[in-house]
Amino acid sequence: MKDLSDYQFIKRVRVKLKYLGILAFLVSGAAFSASYSEVSIVKGVSIGENFVRVKLQNMKSLENCPHQSWYVLDTTADSSKLLYSGILSANAAKTKLSLQITDSHSVGSKTYPKITHVYLCDTAFCS
Repeated sequence: MKDLSDYQFIKRVRVKLKYLGILAFLVSGAAFSASYSEVSIVKGVSIGENFVRVKLQNMKSLENCPHQSWYVLDTTADSSKLLYSGILSANAAKTKLSLQITDSHSVGSKTYPKITHVYLCDTAFCS
């Protein structure tokens, strides 16, 4: 086996660390599981500068999230308009929906469960 120069050795270590970092990032994202709200009707909507808060008739708690009175939609995300329109249409029609909740989102000094998906109950999900 050839002896590696210090430069070649450091270069190989850096490449291995880079791949290890990418692997750690992918595994950490897959380890977080989603939670779901109860199937319910929208009881309130509060619109802010970069967020929309949603209150359902039946709220479900999410672990490690201090404020459970609202769910929050981050309106800076690309998908937020589509999710928001689903919430508004369910509210206007008084139709039940369910929300996928992952992680949490800070609004001012409070942290709420974060909405990442909206299930309208005219689909098979709510039956």
